[in-house]
Amino acid sequence: MAEQWLQVSKAARVLDITERTLRKHISEEKIQSKLEEGRRLVLIDTDMMSETPSHEATMIEKLKNDMERLNEELNEKAKDITELKQELKKRDEYLREKDDQREQASHRHDTIVLQLTRQLNNQQQLLEYHESPWYRRWFHRDKKTSTIEEESSKFANEI
Repeated sequence: MAEQWLQVSKAARVLDITERTLRKHISEEKIQSKLEEGRRLVLIDTDMMSETPSHEATMIEKLKNDMERLNEELNEKAKDITELKQELKKRDEYLREKDDQREQASHRHDTIVLQLTRQLNNQQQLLEYHESPWYRRWFHRDKKTSTIEEESSKFANEI
């Protein structure tokens, strides 16, 4: 039977009891102890240490289990992040596509508005020309009048 002297804190961990309980056992003289250099030492049977799992071993096992669980959670979160990134890419592509379509539609609308504005101006000038008296159209021919006549003939051709 091998015995070993340990400090109270270490002995409590080995025996898997609290220090308070160990000190109570010491005061009741259930466990042998001695005072050496101001420290209380407890006599522990090393055979008993090997049979009883120490508190440290249980903590190590618990920590290993916790690590495995956390690694599994981390892997699940990594998968979730990957899926979310893919979804984000799809949505980004969709939004870019919609933005391009909107930009093209806006360009078409602007082109149509510009063409209609030109036609409106030409029609306005043509109307003013035809509302003027015939003698002004005949006797006051200038560049403006000839331009209006050219524009009106272009418009007639477009229609």
